[in-house]
Amino acid sequence: MGFYSDYISWLKSSEKERDLADYASAMWQALQEPERLSQDAELLYKSYAFMQVCKGSKKRQYLVVYDIAFRDHFNQDDLELCLFGKLIQKLLEARAALAKKQKALPETEFYKYLFGTTVIILGNCLTELAHEIRGAKQEMQESEHGYEPHKGQILPPIEILQYQIQVRQQAQYLKNHIQEHWKPQELNVLCHDLESSGTIACERLRDETQTNIYKLHQRIREKLRKTLYDQGLCEEAGRLFVGRYLEKMCQNCEVLSTYKGIKKARNKGDSNAGKQ
Repeated sequence: MGFYSDYISWLKSSEKERDLADYASAMWQALQEPERLSQDAELLYKSYAFMQVCKGSKKRQYLVVYDIAFRDHFNQDDLELCLFGKLIQKLLEARAALAKKQKALPETEFYKYLFGTTVIILGNCLTELAHEIRGAKQEMQESEHGYEPHKGQILPPIEILQYQIQVRQQAQYLKNHIQEHWKPQELNVLCHDLESSGTIACERLRDETQTNIYKLHQRIREKLRKTLYDQGLCEEAGRLFVGRYLEKMCQNCEVLSTYKGIKKARNKGDSNAGKQ
């Protein structure tokens, strides 16, 4: 099950009837503590339900975006998550102004104001999302070292990239491509590159020298850049893949103490098979 189907299940299993004020209260609470959206499913679904109510005022615009998204093979989970993420980001930018209104207005009136503001911002999010889907393609610049941002360019953080629907789709494609086409020892090196930057000791490549590890890291980063280029993927998709998908992949990736170990095991097996 995905995010949207989980939300529908939550909505159907709700024991009490909720109103706009209940959803608006949850959204305001989420704006005070946005980190709770990844920890509290009840708060997440109530806040998302508030967006759904607001979406009713932008139904025609949403249906246009929905149509072009599915025509271009984006799934509903990605569409809804990206729209919700963009909305939260823009509401957080308006949080200081909203807080002033919250202090000045009675609770009921403030929730009406929050609803009106959210409808306007949601319209902007839909316009932005439609622009992304229609092919505002990311420019990729190839240098002798691979892809590099423009000089002086500030790269958008992962928190923003994950709600850019084309980048999200490309990152998921990259994840699937690597799982299907990379060798286990290559993924092991990529996972070591990720995990060795943390505070917990990494068991991968423990039998390799530091010099070899440095060279392996260089090669695997170059392979990742080449994969992006060969598959026509943007640099941001690579960043999102590393920042959001790679860690989970590595949890299911066999830990190899040396790069050549798996090759030796295969050669030995092949040799034995030939003697039988």
